[in-house]
Amino acid sequence: MAYQHDPWSDPVVRNRRRSPRATWESGRRRILTILTMTVAIYGIYTLVGGELGLVRLMGMKKHAEKIEGEIAAAEERVAKLEWDVKNIETAREIQARTKFNMVRPNEFVYEVVEGDSVAAPPADGGERSLREEAGVDSTSGHGASGR
Repeated sequence: MAYQHDPWSDPVVRNRRRSPRATWESGRRRILTILTMTVAIYGIYTLVGGELGLVRLMGMKKHAEKIEGEIAAAEERVAKLEWDVKNIETAREIQARTKFNMVRPNEFVYEVVEGDSVAAPPADGGERSLREEAGVDSTSGHGASGR
């Protein structure tokens, strides 16, 4: 008996012929591969360039740093303006005291008069006469201008 060659035992021939189930599974495998690739590409796009992606996140961080810088500059300006207001109020008080001879309530004004003679204090303790000499209204504590 001569040797008979079985064509279906040859691996090359065996791989050419597929059963219907093998064809269906390879098609299913292709679909799953395409679907997986599509989901992966969409996921990468969403992470990198989507609405909440890395590119936008970096832009938002830069914007936040810029805003924080503006806030710090505004806080410095507010502190300077508050300091200016305090100095203006102090300057007003100094001007009112020197120009209009104004005093605060419960304050006494002492005026130094140069000369050789010293006057004796009045009988009422001198408080009233000193205020009157300084031009201070004894009821309101303000200077002669009545302010």
